[in-house]
Amino acid sequence: MNKQKLREIKERLNDLPKSSITITFLLIMVIAYLHLAYSYLYIPSELLTIYGSSPDQILTVFSYSFMHLSPQHLIANIALLLPVGIIAEKKLKTHDYLSVFFASAITSGIAFHLLTPEPIVLVGASSAVAGIMATAIFIDIKKALIAVLIFGVFIHLATPLVQQHVETKLGGIQREVVQVEQEFNQTEEELNQTELEIQNYTKEKETLEHQCHVQNITEACEELEEKEQEIEQKKEEKEELEQRRNQTIEKLLEMIEEKEVVEHGVEREEGARTSTLVHLVGAMTGIAYLALFRRDIIWDLPSQVSQ
Repeated sequence: MNKQKLREIKERLNDLPKSSITITFLLIMVIAYLHLAYSYLYIPSELLTIYGSSPDQILTVFSYSFMHLSPQHLIANIALLLPVGIIAEKKLKTHDYLSVFFASAITSGIAFHLLTPEPIVLVGASSAVAGIMATAIFIDIKKALIAVLIFGVFIHLATPLVQQHVETKLGGIQREVVQVEQEFNQTEEELNQTELEIQNYTKEKETLEHQCHVQNITEACEELEEKEQEIEQKKEEKEELEQRRNQTIEKLLEMIEEKEVVEHGVEREEGARTSTLVHLVGAMTGIAYLALFRRDIIWDLPSQVSQ
């Protein structure tokens, strides 16, 4: 790709409407979470391992910023990125914004893995958000600080509500599991009863066949026809019950899997550690980018403070 082509792409990016990149990133985070979490509240751990940042998967330095541990984790990053991102996009060109976002994520991911001896998977947009927040402070320090203050109040109020929703969801799943288990047990009892009736009817049929074909008893022949019809009806009932049992088993397995994913997600969130290093490196990367490529923004900070 020649330089002229790159310039054209750069100009097109810079012509995008303000706030469009921030909104796009927020949508990607939400869509990624909803897609990978399926109907669950949490993304299964095996998927976080695939898309989260790890030393043996180079491309995950880009994807890990769009992965989140929990609804609370996602909401927190969205709630902060939205205001500071909009502030940053006021003065940053699109290519500047993208550079800060991904450079902050990449440098934080590398620093985290170099300084963390344990094989821990890194997920979350907080490192990239820290870089954007740092640039937002230089662009409009008053609005940025107000945004951070409002974010703190919002998280303080939203956290117990999210936790309550998770507990309600988990309680509902547990009740559904119990209900489905009862349905399975009832179906199993009905199936066993039907099989027993088929066995009894089959024995009666054998007796009637002997009476009809060997002893030539007319009444036995008539009863034999009725008994064969009853056996066919019971076999149809058995097939229906077997289908219902299989459906109940599938539903039960799905409910148990969902329950395990949510329980593991809650445990995973409780045991997760917030890395100050990641946030610090992300913020410093944002400031370093301004120092190298947008010094005009840095020189403008003193005039903002003096106003």
